[in-house]
Amino acid sequence: MNIQEKLQETVDYITERTEDVGSTILSVCKDSHYGWDKDEWTHRNTIINALKTKGYNVSQETNHGVLDITIYKHVELV
Repeated sequence: MNIQEKLQETVDYITERTEDVGSTILSVCKDSHYGWDKDEWTHRNTIINALKTKGYNVSQETNHGVLDITIYKHVELV
């Protein structure tokens, strides 16, 4: 599996999960030797941009070197 396919699987999973539950958190870290996915860290902005393009709200927060990316379904209030 190449990097594009791998990242697309990540985006597809997040999209499905967010549609089912309403929000999802993707945690990424640059330290791949602790079990973190280095590709998700390296391409985090690509993942975020893809999710925003799909219409999701995305926020980010860093704690202890881990970036938590929270994805929310867009809710329109009138």
